[in-house]
Amino acid sequence: VRNSAVRTLFQTLGTHGQKLSKSMWEDCLWNYVFPTLDRASFMVATSSKDEWQGKELGTRGGKAVHMLIHHSDTHG
Repeated sequence: VRNSAVRTLFQTLGTHGQKLSKSMWEDCLWNYVFPTLDRASFMVATSSKDEWQGKELGTRGGKAVHMLIHHSDTHG
């Protein structure tokens, strides 16, 4: 959900940004974009780097394909 929301925000700004006034751009950047980037940077810096290879999902090209699970202990 978080990934989709960020993608939607940036796609919307890229597609319709020229229609925003200077004050709307400032509001969007300072209240949404910069805090989102700060939060993402913090989460990357403090998240666990542990990964666990889950069950086999099937094969592709004769090789097993496993589900890769990464747990991020983030709140917010």
